[in-house]
Amino acid sequence: MRSLRDDVRSKQSNDDDNDRPAKRKKKKERSHDHQHAHDHDDDGLEIGSIVVTGIVTSPYWVPAVALGDDYELAAWFPAAPYDDVAGSLVIDSPLPENTSDWIARLRGEYSNDFDNLNRAGSSLLLEHSSRFGIDTSWDYRYQDLLVGHDDLWTGDFNIVYRFAQSERVQFRSGLGFNWLSDEIDTDLGFNFTYGADFFPAEPWVVSAVIDWGRLGNASLFHGRVTVGVVLDRFEIYTGYDYYDVGGTQLEGFIAGVGVWLN
Repeated sequence: MRSLRDDVRSKQSNDDDNDRPAKRKKKKERSHDHQHAHDHDDDGLEIGSIVVTGIVTSPYWVPAVALGDDYELAAWFPAAPYDDVAGSLVIDSPLPENTSDWIARLRGEYSNDFDNLNRAGSSLLLEHSSRFGIDTSWDYRYQDLLVGHDDLWTGDFNIVYRFAQSERVQFRSGLGFNWLSDEIDTDLGFNFTYGADFFPAEPWVVSAVIDWGRLGNASLFHGRVTVGVVLDRFEIYTGYDYYDVGGTQLEGFIAGVGVWLN
């Protein structure tokens, strides 16, 4: 894990930026004959920008359209997924017993990269019927060395919004920060998160999340996918976790247990 610390805490040089010559502005003379063609170019750029905007924002509006989510219907949470409901939400229908306007999912897990690097992690997803929520995780990473061991903590904290929802599928995204902490120092960085939960049929649940941002002086990418089964309020799951900071990749298979609370 020394390489992880080095990537996060290495100082970036701005010498290249300082050595770059200043760009000179060039004045262009345009005749009246070229003005009409210029107007057509502007129209083409406007159409192109609309197309590009639609493509860039498609991860948000496509799920909402596919799920028929028009943001007009209220949603409530059962005590746990498949508890007298088809999935994990009750949307604009008679409320069964034990429904609530909030729910929390707490997870604990272990992973190993089969190369003497271990991770014990926890996460909390707290959601409200208003669609806003909190998504946070914290991981203890440790490695046995020839003499002693090396360890540190990593994690993130995000404010998320459930932008597309149905009884069986929920998409959420948000912003927050990443962190790394050890006996030497604590480092922070910006985080963007995008994830989804799928409840295709009892007792199955599939979860996926992508995090992208910064940690200290390094770029960060984190992706994970889990598949689990729901037993009452509990979930037993397995999956794969990939954590890339700078030039350091930490990955491994997951085994974990979760619980829903409300």
